[in-house]
Amino acid sequence: MTSLLLVMGAFLVLATALWYGRLCRDLRLLQNEMRTTWNQLREALQARRELVPYLIAALDCKDWPEAEVLGNACDLASNVSGVMETAEAEARLDAILERLQARVEAAPSGAGSPAGRWLRQLQSANLYVSMMAGSYNQHAEAFNQRRRRLPAVLAAWCAVDTPAVPYRAAE
Repeated sequence: MTSLLLVMGAFLVLATALWYGRLCRDLRLLQNEMRTTWNQLREALQARRELVPYLIAALDCKDWPEAEVLGNACDLASNVSGVMETAEAEARLDAILERLQARVEAAPSGAGSPAGRWLRQLQSANLYVSMMAGSYNQHAEAFNQRRRRLPAVLAAWCAVDTPAVPYRAAE
């Protein structure tokens, strides 16, 4: 009888260890996917910021009062590290880019000009940024949902005790 209890106890301990190991592995995989999509989003944001000087040069609007503000906003956005800080910096940049877009559309040469071509590239970069932000948010939500299912002690043992922060740009 005692040997049966020992075997059952060992089986229970082994099953629990395998279950816990699977949960930690799944959490780590979700966390790595989330980090990968965050890096892709940051690269997309950086690529978009790199288009801005070309658009300003094509418009020849160095005397435009907001050109310096736009440059500062690009610099600020490139020097932040966290998800929330990046979203806030990019929201400020978006507000200035909207005014710049209105200036390009109001220009006499319009969409056929070099500025119009840079603006189209910027708009496609904005679409890609939106797509990557959506992908990151999906991964962050999946990670947070899986993490919430675990007791806090197990999440801490898996070294995933902090939730993911979704990327929320100003709308």
